[in-house]
Amino acid sequence: EAEGLEVAEAMLAQKSTEKQSPMVLELLKNLQQCAVYTDTPNSETNRKLWNAYAQSWATDADFVERMSRHVQREAKELSFVGDEWSDAASLTEVLQDWLLPHLAPHLAVAEVGSAVKIL
Repeated sequence: EAEGLEVAEAMLAQKSTEKQSPMVLELLKNLQQCAVYTDTPNSETNRKLWNAYAQSWATDADFVERMSRHVQREAKELSFVGDEWSDAASLTEVLQDWLLPHLAPHLAVAEVGSAVKIL
């Protein structure tokens, strides 16, 4: 089972760099220099950040309007937290390429990021 996980992680790591924009990779590299690390467990920090983000999310929130413009969407047309992160075509492509091929009837639960759960 561990070997299967390692193979899957290697495949995903390779796929993640194949289609990345050089500008996005450079941005991530630059942002990494600004990151502040604490002794707080990552899961706890992520939970706090996610909760704050989700609680302040609204289609008329400045950050939602700004983020939705980056993916050519109108904030007022968004329905769910996270809709501002991607255009519909890219979301469909990610689901088809990364998620749907790994689903099977015998699987009970998987978590993608901090927001999507498949039961």
